[in-house]
Amino acid sequence: SGEVDTIIILGGNPAYSISPEYGFDKKLSKVKDRVHLTMFSNETSQLCNWVVPQLHYLESWNDCIHLS
Repeated sequence: SGEVDTIIILGGNPAYSISPEYGFDKKLSKVKDRVHLTMFSNETSQLCNWVVPQLHYLESWNDCIHLS
């Protein structure tokens, strides 16, 4: 109905995993700002106008050594 201005989707691929009978893609297209945090280009990222690259777990290690 256009009540949502911004949606942030954290990972996953709801455009693929939600049953087509719910019309997720049509409902998502009504949202002005669509942001998808993901490691992969997929159906949901194709529907969003912002795609933010998510770090792979090997890229997010903390290399600091804490000495006590």
